[in-house]
Amino acid sequence: MTDLFHRHAEMLAPLAKRLIAIVKASDIVLADETTIRMQGTLKRAYLWTFIADRTITYVFSKSRSGETPVEALGGSKGTLLVDAYTGYNQVTLAEGRTRAGCLAHVRRKFFDAREASPVAETVLTIMRDIYVVEHEIKARELVGTQEHLSLRRTRTRPLLAKLFHLLRKERGRHPPKTPMGKAVQYALKNHRALTRFTGDPRIPPDNNRSEAALRIVAIYGSLCTSSSSTRNHEIP
Repeated sequence: MTDLFHRHAEMLAPLAKRLIAIVKASDIVLADETTIRMQGTLKRAYLWTFIADRTITYVFSKSRSGETPVEALGGSKGTLLVDAYTGYNQVTLAEGRTRAGCLAHVRRKFFDAREASPVAETVLTIMRDIYVVEHEIKARELVGTQEHLSLRRTRTRPLLAKLFHLLRKERGRHPPKTPMGKAVQYALKNHRALTRFTGDPRIPPDNNRSEAALRIVAIYGSLCTSSSSTRNHEIP
């Protein structure tokens, strides 16, 4: 079975190369990564996903270093929508891609801090209103249109301005290692990337599509672990 696996890998290599080429040539790319168990060892490897329009490409790597994003996207132009992980920095240098941030990552941090500060609830309410705009645009089938851009400029930008004005007031009021302190600093540090989607209707406000694409990997890994544990249990 291992030999068959490697033979299929060799046969499919040109297809994988073509998928990477499609992603690299795309203006808007979403990316993320997750750990995956390596067969026959307790070590963890990484599976990366790169999404361009309707193309989803997975890349396996033994490490989480920035080498994988460079191999997939190095030398290309456009926008890369990712979280704040520094492994993508080499791709988003001045001569590379423009970095867009993920509002969902910010939201999670304030969701975790909501019991520690009532301000977190206010932040979540503002972010809900931002997503209401996106929901309305989707319902009206305006995604990616000039009207989509116009609504982001007239409705979303004021909400983001209100959000970051509030966060600047909160800076310094919370110890840096508390959930609220971390959430505020994360958002302010990534202000430019997090607001970039308002200038291009093709850019989503979050990286949820990449996370959804990796969910199948996490589910498969859990099933494999569960199956392995069951088999081991059955061996006398």
